Amino acid sequence: PKPSDTEVKEIVFSFQIFKFLNKKLLFDLFKKCLVLRFKKAYVKLYHYVFDVLLEQAYKNKFSEFSVIDILYLSPGNLSVLKYVKESQQVILSFLGSDLFLLTGLDFYETQLSAIKRADFITTHSPEMKQILLSKFGREFESKIRLVFYGCDENRLTMIDQLKNDIKFDDEFRKKHLIPDGKLIIQLGYSGNKEQNHIEVLKSFEADRKDLQESICFIIPTTYGDFDGQYAVELKEAIALSSFECIHITNYMSDKEALFLSVLIDVLINLRDADAFNASMLESIYAENFVIVGDWLPYGMLRRKGGVYREVSAFDEVPKVVFSILENNKLEQEKLINNRDVIIDYFSMSANINNWKSLFEECNRISLKNP
Repeated sequence: PKPSDTEVKEIVFSFQIFKFLNKKLLFDLFKKCLVLRFKKAYVKLYHYVFDVLLEQAYKNKFSEFSVIDILYLSPGNLSVLKYVKESQQVILSFLGSDLFLLTGLDFYETQLSAIKRADFITTHSPEMKQILLSKFGREFESKIRLVFYGCDENRLTMIDQLKNDIKFDDEFRKKHLIPDGKLIIQLGYSGNKEQNHIEVLKSFEADRKDLQESICFIIPTTYGDFDGQYAVELKEAIALSSFECIHITNYMSDKEALFLSVLIDVLINLRDADAFNASMLESIYAENFVIVGDWLPYGMLRRKGGVYREVSAFDEVPKVVFSILENNKLEQEKLINNRDVIIDYFSMSANINNWKSLFEECNRISLKNP
């Protein structure tokens, strides 16, 4: 709700400006005018009025709601708490890397302060809950609710449709020069270093060069670290690899991104940290082989019957891929229930009642403490 340039100027050049002045501001303006720095005085006054109007706009916007749910708990996102009234309910929703990867005392202090203010905190899984309690204190256990946002059924439906879209399949394969007759392996889903693309490529170079004729890597880096040092290192690693690698760097539409789940045979997800990434769940829905690091908190997926492969080190990945190649039909049969697992437990429809219960709980507190 940013104020417009016209709104700010109307106040600066009217009697309304006197409502915004204070001793410190007047003193600063006086000093600048005294040395004939009129433009700097105007700029300072303009920005001061802009900031006051912006803060009031945020307060007005937030005052419309009885419950404020903040997603991804970075310091920037948490800064909006200053616009929230004591009477309003606050939900903090950890999404994954905000719990696992944001490090440093400043981050911890900001998040801890917000946790103390919050009425409820949401996590995707019991593992995330325990990490949160270990990090910030077990006294916050009563605030935590296990709720998951869920996969968008519209995207799952599109995956089903794309399986039968022969024309789009042909166009995509020609556009990206996808080979026939090879096991197609998607390595990560972004350009961030935490995807560990290079380590996985190295593991194949070191252990299974005999798979060169049998597999092809697709490495999509359409978002993430576009211009950083890691992007340069990844391009070099791909260029030096003896395996066929298709590096997708240009923007993909939703349809193209979803088609990857249909096209590929294997998804390798060995991020440093993750919490039920949607790309991974969509690949599981599409009945792909999914290989994940056993350090990632996917126990709930396993307990619900989801079938995927875990590794504890990068050098284990080539062995798993070789096993998939050698026993493809048998391995494929194990994935037959994955589609139903995603729909029954990890879709939006399967999780909406948990969110309904949480907001009803917020409402009861609001009615009890108006």
